[in-house]
Amino acid sequence: MAKHKEHTIDDRKRRMYLRQQQKDYEWYLQSPEEFRRQIWEHTFIYKFFEMMRTKAGLGLFCFLSLVIICLWLKYDSSKSPFEVIFDNLESIALGTTGIIFLAEIKDRQRLGQRQAWQVINSARGQTGSGGRIQALEELAKDGVNLEGVAVPKAVLSAINLNGARLIQANLQEARLDRVQLIKADLFQADLRKTDFYEANLTQARLQLALLEGANFTGADLRNTQCKYLRFCNVQLISTVFANAHLNGASFLNSDASSAVFNKSILYRAHFDSQLFSAAFCDSQLFGANFHQSQLDDAVLDGAILWKTKLSETSGLTDEQLSLAILCQTQLPHNISANPDRDCQLILQQSSLFMSDTFLENNNHGEHYIKQLKDHLSRNV
Repeated sequence: MAKHKEHTIDDRKRRMYLRQQQKDYEWYLQSPEEFRRQIWEHTFIYKFFEMMRTKAGLGLFCFLSLVIICLWLKYDSSKSPFEVIFDNLESIALGTTGIIFLAEIKDRQRLGQRQAWQVINSARGQTGSGGRIQALEELAKDGVNLEGVAVPKAVLSAINLNGARLIQANLQEARLDRVQLIKADLFQADLRKTDFYEANLTQARLQLALLEGANFTGADLRNTQCKYLRFCNVQLISTVFANAHLNGASFLNSDASSAVFNKSILYRAHFDSQLFSAAFCDSQLFGANFHQSQLDDAVLDGAILWKTKLSETSGLTDEQLSLAILCQTQLPHNISANPDRDCQLILQQSSLFMSDTFLENNNHGEHYIKQLKDHLSRNV
């Protein structure tokens, strides 16, 4: 009778176990991720790490660890463990405090970042600094993504945002004079009427940014990515664009007097600007259009003026073109230089003029070289 009863109990346990397994399996099929998460949360390792996330748990763990280490390193048979611990209690306490301090660095950093964002958001609409300079600098220093940050009309003079990620940021009408924006990413940023007086934007990315009415007087834009940018009604006096990528950029109603475009790529750029004393030494101006631009005292030494349109410019002289590379160049009526003077040089160095850095791609280069050969053959 007793054996039959034990057998019945075992069968009942087995059936309960099988039913539970069936339920677990159905649960797993319905939501594998939730099933694994629940299993993980019931493990000792998970509970241990959860405890370690609390200050009390971390402190207790560090204290016990240091006690064990102290007992091991300072073992003395003449003293009891409690005496050893008491003798080294100060060292154990200091060690525990130091470990907790180091472990909480990230938490303090996250707290500082939250406070910085609060400062930025609470100052929205204010025209002054409002504490945003320090807040933005701290976030940029920590590598925080500043995409979409809005600080229109803010006074942020001399702020350091080197390497900051400012994609689609709203900096409209902000004062950013003498700021440091080296290697900053300003893709699609709103920079209309922003003051960048003497700002350093070396190697910055400005593609598709809105620049109408901005002031870049004395700014450093060397090695910047400015393809197809529209510099409309922009102040560019003494701005440095050396080695910049300005393919397809347009400079309409802008003042670029004394600006430096040396060694820049200006493939099919469009100018309708004041370019008094501007420098284009060794720049690549293939297909560029200087529509009604004023080129008085502009320096064009070594500039590649292949298919460049200069016919409607003013202030241009033969002396300015004496060291330029002319080929299929459209020149003003007052210029006596041969517009095809250097076409043979281009053919001799066609590999240079067909490079991706000069044109958009090699296919364009091959096409234009073929056109040039046909042009020269017709004029022999």
